[in-house]
Amino acid sequence: MENIIRTPIKHDIFSLEDNESRINKLTNGKVKGIEGYQVEILKLGRYILIPHLHKLINSSIKHGFHKTWTQSLIVPIFKNGDKVAPSNYMTIIISHILAKIYGFISDKKISPRLEIHGKRAKGKDGFMRY
Repeated sequence: MENIIRTPIKHDIFSLEDNESRINKLTNGKVKGIEGYQVEILKLGRYILIPHLHKLINSSIKHGFHKTWTQSLIVPIFKNGDKVAPSNYMTIIISHILAKIYGFISDKKISPRLEIHGKRAKGKDGFMRY
């Protein structure tokens, strides 16, 4: 099982509704995930796929994440100016769609608790969802 990343962090188990809600909120027409399929596939097959994805995500929380969930593809996108200057590029990160779903749900569950206890990282105000 060398492809499994073990994590000591204990999370609340995500509900079926958490998974369904997050998949329904994914944006159509975006770039494919690192695994090569698009969000539309999950959305079109959601009635069949969501119960299985729900089990997979919760199993990963209990037993560890597959290594591919931790890998991302960094893609430089040219903005303008001199193409040789690295500062004229922005980057996008393409990651596994299931890892994105897990991340969004985790953020939704954990961030309010961190806010209440004043444990949010300093300097991250621009990334907060209000």
